[in-house]
Amino acid sequence: MDYIGNGYIRLSFLTDDGRYIGVSDDEIKDYYVAAQSIPANTEVRFTYEKDSSGEEYSNLIEWQSIDEIVLKVSPVGSKEPVSSTGLTAIKPSPDKYTAYVKDYEGRNLGDIGYVSLGGDLRDYYGESNLKLVIITDDGSYVDVMDEESLKQYYVVHQNPAPNTEMTFVFETDSEGNEYSFTKWQSLSEIELRVTRTEFTKTVENQPEDDRMQEESEAVVTESNASENAQNGYEAVYNEYAEKLRSAAPVYIQEYYQEKQSNTEGLSGLAEIANKKVMKLAEISNEGVGELAKVYYSSKGEYSEYEAWAEKLYEVYMEEAENIYNEYMNSVY
Repeated sequence: MDYIGNGYIRLSFLTDDGRYIGVSDDEIKDYYVAAQSIPANTEVRFTYEKDSSGEEYSNLIEWQSIDEIVLKVSPVGSKEPVSSTGLTAIKPSPDKYTAYVKDYEGRNLGDIGYVSLGGDLRDYYGESNLKLVIITDDGSYVDVMDEESLKQYYVVHQNPAPNTEMTFVFETDSEGNEYSFTKWQSLSEIELRVTRTEFTKTVENQPEDDRMQEESEAVVTESNASENAQNGYEAVYNEYAEKLRSAAPVYIQEYYQEKQSNTEGLSGLAEIANKKVMKLAEISNEGVGELAKVYYSSKGEYSEYEAWAEKLYEVYMEEAENIYNEYMNSVY
């Protein structure tokens, strides 16, 4: 990732032979950036999430016009010409309701998207995501839960084509205010036709002792990084779960206090309850933002961040339900 304004932009590596280049691998030092998919000085625009008063958060970005740059990398000292494969300039998103399909051709599967909790390979598009359907040229099975399995393949064709437009419709509350998640999108999946990398065959022929030593060292490194990330996630979760559980009783008390001066009947009571839940959501959003900071700083797996964010969201939903239950009890 790289900082851009108050946000981040993903940097994806692309090689001419389709091999995987990991950010934590020493091998990355042997490459330089030969070309990039988005030209320098391209403008990136942002909109920020707002609290219940309409004030923008300083660190919660709702939408940005560009969220990824593909870097074509070549071995240091290479004199070979750089091909344009995989470097299609993707149109900047004009708003949060529109996105354009990325160019996956030539990219290694290990550097594309993320594995969801449901066991699918998916990729982010704005506030939503798409399923990536893998089709191998030899009929072999790709286990998306196995990172090493993904690294053995790269994309040779995709459907639909890069820059295909997709649109979104967002869920709304009873007052017509949009949530940050979608209820409909015009495209739900992308087919990726893949083939094995030549680099995979070299690794398969590597002496067993060398492979075992390298794999052991990689496991230790990944284990340490994962442990640090988990500690960070747990600390943020504990802090904001406690904030949510402590805030809910206070908001319930505020609801009953404001109920005494309500003159709008049931609709007025519902509005008071909704405002209390929105205040609770602000705490939850802040917590998710802190979890995101841990994810970006640790350079860990997105699925870990997603799991902790969902866990915090469950606490928010439990406490929000408590507020709504009090509202229902006060009405009937």
